[in-house]
Amino acid sequence: MAVLKLLHPFMPFVTEELWQRLPGSTGSIMEAAFPEPSAHTRDREAADEMKLLMGVITGIRNVRGEMRIPPSKNVSVVMDIPDPQDALVLRRNEAHIMTLAKVDRLEIEAGARKPEGSATAVYGENQIHVLLKGLLDFGEERKRLRKEIAKVEKEMAAAERKLGNRGFLEKAPAEIVAEVRERVEGFKQRLEKLTRNLEFFDEDDA
Repeated sequence: MAVLKLLHPFMPFVTEELWQRLPGSTGSIMEAAFPEPSAHTRDREAADEMKLLMGVITGIRNVRGEMRIPPSKNVSVVMDIPDPQDALVLRRNEAHIMTLAKVDRLEIEAGARKPEGSATAVYGENQIHVLLKGLLDFGEERKRLRKEIAKVEKEMAAAERKLGNRGFLEKAPAEIVAEVRERVEGFKQRLEKLTRNLEFFDEDDA
């Protein structure tokens, strides 16, 4: 429990859900007293195990979010976990992973191959493959992504034209110019993610 309290400021949502499922926990982890320094809170092994568990759950959730998998649908997951100790920790916590990440089938092994039609999250040396075939219409996803890419490219081009306008740079307040620059960076990051997702659907339906 102490490890969860220490990690809560950095991963609030997952730690709160794990806290609610621990036997003997009451209320919210936000209301729990911060742990006093002790031998237990310095237990690096326990902290690393909890980070691994939360990193894997977050990785699966990120794939679900990026690929727009409906919350009502469970997914199948295959994990390539090279470290035997990490694999042991994850197997010991299979129930938590399956509940918190909405997984109905989970395989954990060293050297597991990436299944066809799966998207991958990476946590350290671990590969977390989330199967998408049967959950999504790949053709419709390609159409949606191309449409969204075109929209982002148009908005980014408009912002870049502003930054290329000397009159705008000279007359606009510094904070407005900075805001437009931030928007361009945001568009670039969004475009990179959308393009990566489109490449996934193109490759797996080839």
